[in-house]
Amino acid sequence: MEDVVVSQGLLVGVLATGIRLATPFLLAALGEMFVQRSGVFNLGVEGIMLMGAFMGFFLTLQTGNAYWGILISLLVGALMGALMGLVSVTFKAEQGISGIGLYMFGWG
Repeated sequence: MEDVVVSQGLLVGVLATGIRLATPFLLAALGEMFVQRSGVFNLGVEGIMLMGAFMGFFLTLQTGNAYWGILISLLVGALMGALMGLVSVTFKAEQGISGIGLYMFGWG
């Protein structure tokens, strides 16, 4: 009987942790769904997320103000998205290749 309780508790803990850790990727996938509905194929979503998260953490660490970190994260994400649009639309680059380049740029 104790084995059942322990295994159920472990299962609930693992599922809760999985949902908690997957939430940023689920939100990125939701945003990418809307982007693809508009006709843009952006493979650089994770790179955009990484750049925003890094810059937000770095600025929060330097200033001690979380609001500045959130603001810079939003700004960096918007600039990276605009860079994707600039490369894909203005320079007429292949969207898949420019998205992978943006992903690699986000990784550093």
